[in-house]
Amino acid sequence: MNAATIRNLKRLMEYEASREAPPEGFPFLPDLPGGRYTDLRFYELEMEHIWRKAWLLAAHLDEIPEAGCFRLWDNAGQPVLIVHGEDDEIRAFYNTCSHRGAPVVTEESGKRPRLTCRYHGWSYSHDGELVAIRD
Repeated sequence: MNAATIRNLKRLMEYEASREAPPEGFPFLPDLPGGRYTDLRFYELEMEHIWRKAWLLAAHLDEIPEAGCFRLWDNAGQPVLIVHGEDDEIRAFYNTCSHRGAPVVTEESGKRPRLTCRYHGWSYSHDGELVAIRD
C-alpha cells in the first residue's frame, strides 16, 4: 500500500468517525423493530441465508501467533478448528476426528505439537494429516 492510499484511507476513516448523520443523498431506511435482534426465527434465517454464505472473521493472527497454536470457532453452526501450521500457513478444519467424529480439541484455544482426539487417540499434524493411531 502506498502513502497516498494510506492518507486517503485515514481521511475516509476520519470522515466516517466524525459524521452524525447519513451522507448527503443516502436513501431513507426505516428503523428495524427491536424483536429482529432477539427473535430465534430471524436468527435461523440469517444463519441459513447470510452468515453461512459469507466471509466471516474467525480469528486474528495474534490469537494464533505461532506454529502449533489453535483456536475453536463455532459462530456459523459448524465446529471449526483454526490452526497455525509449521509452514506458517493458517488452516481451518472441521473439529471432527475422521475416526468416530469426536472433537479433536475441546479447549477454546491453546498450543500443541499435535492435535489428538481424546476419544481413541488419533493424532493429526497442523496441516490436517493423520499421523498416528493409538494401538
